[in-house]
Amino acid sequence: MTMGTTVEHIMRAEFPRLSPEMPIREAVAAFARQRMASAPVIDDRGGGIGVSCSADRQALGKITKDGVFLEQLEHNPAQF
Repeated sequence: MTMGTTVEHIMRAEFPRLSPEMPIREAVAAFARQRMASAPVIDDRGGGIGVSCSADRQALGKITKDGVFLEQLEHNPAQF
């Protein structure tokens, strides 16, 4: 890339927009369909409130030819 390259030159304009209420299963499927690693989380007024990235989803689930699998997260890690 040259010094004149800007974010506009390398960004994607079409991507999944997630809502905070969206089930993880739907978000994982949206990322897999579009081969994306991250997307904005948008509130009901259209404002950005965060970003979901691949690191978030690695702990939550995976998609295989057999379906979508979600792990149950530990709610009390202090017990260990």
